[in-house]
Amino acid sequence: MKLCEKSLEILFKQAIAKINPEFSAWETLFIQKASNEKFGDYQTNFAMTSAKEFQQAPRKTAEQIVENFPENKMIEKLEIAGPGFINIYLKDSYLSNLVAKMGEEDFEFDFLDREGKVIIDYSSPNIAKRMHIGHLRSTVIGDAIKRIYWYLGYDVIADNHIGDWGTQFGKLIIGYRNWLDEEKYKENPIEELERIYVKFANEAEKNEELNNQAREELKKLHDGDKENLRLWKEFIQVSLDEYNKIYNRLNITFDEYRGESFYHDMMPSIIELLKEKKLAKYSQDALVVFFPEEENLHPCIVQKKDGAYLYATSDLACLQYKKDHYQLNKAIYVTDERQQTHFRQIFKISDMLGWQINKEHIWSGIMRFQDGIFSTRKGNVIR
Repeated sequence: MKLCEKSLEILFKQAIAKINPEFSAWETLFIQKASNEKFGDYQTNFAMTSAKEFQQAPRKTAEQIVENFPENKMIEKLEIAGPGFINIYLKDSYLSNLVAKMGEEDFEFDFLDREGKVIIDYSSPNIAKRMHIGHLRSTVIGDAIKRIYWYLGYDVIADNHIGDWGTQFGKLIIGYRNWLDEEKYKENPIEELERIYVKFANEAEKNEELNNQAREELKKLHDGDKENLRLWKEFIQVSLDEYNKIYNRLNITFDEYRGESFYHDMMPSIIELLKEKKLAKYSQDALVVFFPEEENLHPCIVQKKDGAYLYATSDLACLQYKKDHYQLNKAIYVTDERQQTHFRQIFKISDMLGWQINKEHIWSGIMRFQDGIFSTRKGNVIR
């Protein structure tokens, strides 16, 4: 079963071919839903966008199309408006028949380029923190987009890019060793991890040495310390067990759980590539990518002066991995509005690197209280 727009395109092409058999610029034929019901069901401005091809006033072209329109069971009437708009009114009988077929016949989407995989990155909670209602928006929007692409016939991969690497793990390890309540940890491990994380933040405000200790434990983790690696893996597993309870209630599934840690070993090669392409240079001892002035983008730090990587480095590694390991149709990232600039930077850098990737950042508003955003550390979230 064809979409209304596609059925209308066929009829319009027949009329246009009658008045200009040599016409071939079909990309100028665009039929869209009417902006206001008083202008019909659909509209097209084809007569105006193709004025050069017909070498006459657009309204004259619109009149010729209407005069040469083929007999059909779809259209009640065509009206010409303004300088050459054509308003399209559908027959009630056609619409009734279309509705009757829905659910019995599938729509045809063979006009779409569906080759390759669509990878949708969404939800993405941080390990050792319970999900709150702010996570719900990205999770539900991302899964809705996944289901739309499924329906359209794409090969979709749902990727949960979990936050499983970074400074919080040094803090958690210190908190685990100093303040863990083992009974509570057995009953509800992620709640207890969250409690000791908040406690660490409060204690570190009084004792800066704790932050130094956390950095040392994080370095040990990065260097492969067996005990710290064991704790890190344990924190990830208990967190995923908790998240999956929510995903199961929502009937949401993921094909991949690739967190920050998965891309960590790839980041040095990203840095070398940016240097090699002369896209990154040192500024105040940090490695920074600067953008052309017309992009209106702040410089993007890809490596701090202490050698640490940032989200930008990780997301570039992630994008490169998708490019190299999949026949990629499109990469989609679903987050809240705060990451708009971040993804503009990442996408621009990937373009500067010459990566031919179809990519899109889909963002939503952010849930917040009147006096500020949700913060696990402040303990003001709604679960």
